[in-house]
Amino acid sequence: MPTGEVRLGHDRPRIFSPFGLGVLDLAVGMHVYTSAKESSSAGEIPDFFGETERWSRQPLALAR
Repeated sequence: MPTGEVRLGHDRPRIFSPFGLGVLDLAVGMHVYTSAKESSSAGEIPDFFGETERWSRQPLALAR
């Protein structure tokens, strides 16, 4: 791509791989999410996370 030898078709998905840079993953994910919300093309996937109850629990140190 840097030399212009590769042409990306609009009919194929683009895959982004930051090679383990978690911060970059978060930034790209937030950009994609925000763009999808703004264009009303974001969709919910029911039960994408199998179990989420633990997210609503307080840590033990705070529960006391």
